[in-house]
Amino acid sequence: RKEAELETRNNRAFLQSLIDNLPLAVYARDMRGATARTIVWNATAEKITGYPSELVLGHDDVAVFTTEIRATFNHFEVLMATNPTVLNLPEVPFRSRGGELHCLRIIAVPLLDDSGKLEYILGIAEDITVSRRQELALRSKQAELAAANDASPLGLFRTDPHGNCTYVNRTYEDMSGLTAAQAIGDGWVKAIHPEDRLKVFQAWGHATGEHTSYQGAYRFRHDNGRIVWVSMKTASIVVDGVVEGYVGSVDDITVRRESEQALSKSEQRLRTITDTLPALVAFVDAE
Repeated sequence: RKEAELETRNNRAFLQSLIDNLPLAVYARDMRGATARTIVWNATAEKITGYPSELVLGHDDVAVFTTEIRATFNHFEVLMATNPTVLNLPEVPFRSRGGELHCLRIIAVPLLDDSGKLEYILGIAEDITVSRRQELALRSKQAELAAANDASPLGLFRTDPHGNCTYVNRTYEDMSGLTAAQAIGDGWVKAIHPEDRLKVFQAWGHATGEHTSYQGAYRFRHDNGRIVWVSMKTASIVVDGVVEGYVGSVDDITVRRESEQALSKSEQRLRTITDTLPALVAFVDAE
């Protein structure tokens, strides 16, 4: 009996040490009486909530917790009493004793007696406040970057290491005549003028195969027949010496291209006229 008692004490000490040193808040609520009481409250729970265990354990909730915290406990306990199943709550706001607002991920497990009646509730909570703030900051940065990209006069795109498109901005959509969903993968090729398609596809395939940048001019042809001349430039995304993908820009050079073509035609017409005149014509510089 003494050996059994010693083993039991050792097991309890081991379990208590394990609970106290877990990076998760662990608590247990005794549901057997008229009012629920907290009987387990580990060190992480103290740190997150600001409530020391000597203030919490065995005491009435009214004398310890704020109305807001009691309402949170009551909400869980009503759900458990109605339907004693495991509750997985991905995001629960919790205001600590010092007034700081935390975001907790809580799993609540019902412990039933032999008759199936709710006896205890075991709670495990993870403080995800920092990660939520980081996620919010990341989403904000992504939204800012997306807004800046969409406001750019250049068409912008990103690809994977194999050259498959993973992102285009709104300017690219306007230039190509494709939606972002249509351009994903190798869909961007469909917007290229059929006469330029093979040349561009081969050059881009060579650039991605050799992990080099690409620069060239080609035409987009919209479904309504509109032609857009563009100049494309790309650069590789290198992380720790490994190419993770490519980013590129597409500039609308339609007006410039048309001006160059108009100037070329004008020069050709002028040369044709001067070459057929029955006179000697020359241009002489200032010297």
